[in-house]
Parts: sequence; structure tokens; C-alpha cells
Amino acid sequence: MGRTAWLPDNVILFSAPERVDGPHQFWTVKYPGGEAIRITSESRGFGNISVSATADGSTIATIPVDLVSTLWETNADASMPLVQWTTGTRQDGEDDIRPLSDGRVFFRSFDGGDVGVWSIDRAGATPRKLTSLPTGSPAIPADGRFVVFAARKDDRTQIWRMEPDGSGLRAISNGSNAGNALVSPDGRWVYYAAYPGIMRVSAEGGEAKRLHDAAFPQDVSPDGRHLLVQMPAADAQHLELMDAETGALLKRVRPQTESPWLARFGRRADLLVFPAARGDVVNLWEQPIDGGTARPLTNLTDQEIFGFGYSPDRKRLFLGRGKRTGDVYLLQNFK
Repeated sequence: MGRTAWLPDNVILFSAPERVDGPHQFWTVKYPGGEAIRITSESRGFGNISVSATADGSTIATIPVDLVSTLWETNADASMPLVQWTTGTRQDGEDDIRPLSDGRVFFRSFDGGDVGVWSIDRAGATPRKLTSLPTGSPAIPADGRFVVFAARKDDRTQIWRMEPDGSGLRAISNGSNAGNALVSPDGRWVYYAAYPGIMRVSAEGGEAKRLHDAAFPQDVSPDGRHLLVQMPAADAQHLELMDAETGALLKRVRPQTESPWLARFGRRADLLVFPAARGDVVNLWEQPIDGGTARPLTNLTDQEIFGFGYSPDRKRLFLGRGKRTGDVYLLQNFK
């Protein structure tokens, strides 16, 4: 669900996509118990950012947002100048980016069609789209021998595995509501959200084990021993460190950001990294996982950071950088 507004005669205006990762469209539904009717078909989508309606319900104001993001590389502590890897108008590198030590990079992108997994092997090369399913962010072990991700097919969202070239696609989870796939660095285990809770399954597939009934998996530590997880709690500003084998909660973690769900393990297992805005600029910040003061890792002066990721050897850091643009639209004659 996106934004909502009341219209006259007890009608609710709301925005929602028809499928996972599809664009938001506007719908109306009579309260109570009416049937939802779609009233827009806009390729960029309507209503996931803002919506307002006039008192007589004749006009809707909204802001469709265009997002353009490209991949950039630096070293682990961001002390080297950024090198741009991709160009164009896609949305490259939203959420997690998965660079390998051999040079290949796997990432999620939107090219105006479906959100999918892409790969690129050097700066300036042509990226290759590997999936035809609407997918979540990819996860990949340190040796790069396979890729896993959440994807929706036939009204089921499962965890899928494929070869690095996009071949050999197969589901490795059961059920119909999986998401946010993570993989251990050694490639033995895949962790995923089961809404609610965290499951662990062999990377070859098979019976999954429930690690926790409520937590949401966010990242795997560089040594594979711990998970960084979100907890449904009144205090939404903290995360938990979880034992990746047993599911035991070990430590409360408080990233110094308003968006703790964006935090990931940093260049070492004892560091967190997260994007945060200070004024009008978004940079990556680094903070000891045991607490302490966060410090800026990058020193960018423009654009936003939509995603990032370290190579398994923790020597390379990739950013998904770009900007959002949007205009105010007025919709009329929509009933």
C-alpha cells in the first residue's frame, strides 16, 4: 500500500501495485466493503510518494518520481576517487550490491520493465540482465559460484538459485511468502524472511529451519557467524545481532541514523555502515557495532546513495548513486 486520501461519499483513494515491484497505481474503494477499482495506468506509477485531493473529490494532486542510479567503485575506506561503472537511465544498485573479488558485480536494476538481477565485469562494460522475473536484491557467496534472490512467480514469492550466467534457475524454498535472501560467505546456507521470521535452508535446497519467529534478516557478517536483523518493536531505532547457527539474539545494536534498516556490516565485522543525510547531502557513515560515534566514510557533495556493498575480501566498495526528480501532477475526470 502507498498513500491514501478520503474522497466524498465514503470513497477511499489509495495507491498500490498489482504485483511485486510493479508501479503503484491509484485505486478507489467504497467504504465499507466495496470493490477496488483501478483508475490509473502510469508506467512510472502514482501515489507511492504523495497524494492529496480537493474537498469535492474532483482533482487529485500527486508527484510521480523518476529515479536514476548508476554504479560507482572506490576502496574499502572510500579514500580513493570514485570510478563510475554504469551509465544511462536505469536504476542500478538499489539496496544491496554484490561485488566479487574477481571483478564481477551483481546488482538489482530496473530498466523500465521488470526489476531484475544484472551483472557487469568491468567499468564501462555493457551490463547484462540475468533474470526475467521481478526479483529482490541478489546474494552471492564469496567464490561466486551461484546467485540467490527472492522472486515472484505464479502468485508465489520464493527463494531462487541460478548460475552466475543466469542459467539453471530453480526454487530452493517452499512456501509462498519468502523474501530478502542472504547467503553465508562460504556458500553453505541461505537465510531469508518468511514473514514473519527468519528461515535457514541449505544452498542446495531441502528442508528449511526456522531460526526466529519474528526477526527480519538484514545482512550476514563477513565471517558468516552472525546476522544483523530487524525486530518488530516499539523502539524501531535498534537492530539485533543474531547467532547465524542457533538464531539466538546476542546484542542490541543502535546505528546513529533515522533509517537503521539500511545499516550493513562494514569493512570489518565490528563495524556498521549506513547511508544517512546530514543537511541536503547523503553519505555513507561508519560506526563501531559496540557503540560509539559514527563518522563519515564518504565525502560526497551531491546525489543520493540508494545502495552499497563490499567485495568478499572487503577491499572494494560499490555505491548505487543517483537522484530523484519529480513534478506535481493534477488528475481529473477519473471517476
